[in-house]
Amino acid sequence: MKSLQQNAKLAGMSDEEFEQCHDNAEYRKGLEAKIQSARENHDIQSTPTFILNGGEETIRGASSIKTFDQVIGKLLAEEEAN
Repeated sequence: MKSLQQNAKLAGMSDEEFEQCHDNAEYRKGLEAKIQSARENHDIQSTPTFILNGGEETIRGASSIKTFDQVIGKLLAEEEAN
């Protein structure tokens, strides 16, 4: 929780704003729905999971910069070919 709150501070939120968002049941339900939808639509089973181009490519788990470079390079090459 402290890590999440720290990230919120880095994004410019005050402690009060963070608490209001965290305690808001409507926000929580919306976030839970988005998480469930992503799990179902993209077969997310680990954190982190990176979905690229709407699911055209997926990078799961801790990955090296080389992996990202290869996957993004492939996508860019395909885009240029089209």
